[in-house]
Amino acid sequence: MKNKLENTWQPESSWGGLIAAASAKMKKSIERSLKKAGLEHLSLARIGLLNVLSHQALSQSELSQKLGYSPPSTMDFLNRLKKRGLVQVVTHPEDRRQKLWSLSVQGEKELKRAKSIVRYRGGKIDQFLQEMQVNNEELDRFKEILKAFLSYKL
Repeated sequence: MKNKLENTWQPESSWGGLIAAASAKMKKSIERSLKKAGLEHLSLARIGLLNVLSHQALSQSELSQKLGYSPPSTMDFLNRLKKRGLVQVVTHPEDRRQKLWSLSVQGEKELKRAKSIVRYRGGKIDQFLQEMQVNNEELDRFKEILKAFLSYKL
């Protein structure tokens, strides 16, 4: 008798499925490491938001535009991060009516730790590719393809 799963579609059998599975694996790996470090409250999206604020204070609408999130989602992220003491609201130096969001000292510390974890996990991909004996020309071409895919409208 044939295995019932033989005729079912497997996500890894298509390019989209492979990309999604690889992304999910990397995300889970980073989330596990963040949790071990006591940073489980930081998702990749929140790390991205903190990283943007590490360069300059921005209004909520500016931040929404930079990140490509809706204003309500951005505000939700900001409020959650503010409750944890990672971001703060400051008054715009030239327009006192406008509020800017900036990284707090605690936010800078946690962002530094989180970025270190993300870099370490990324290094695991480099290690894997070396073990697979992928040469630099192949890696460059693969990066080129992935970058093009990320800008491709589906």
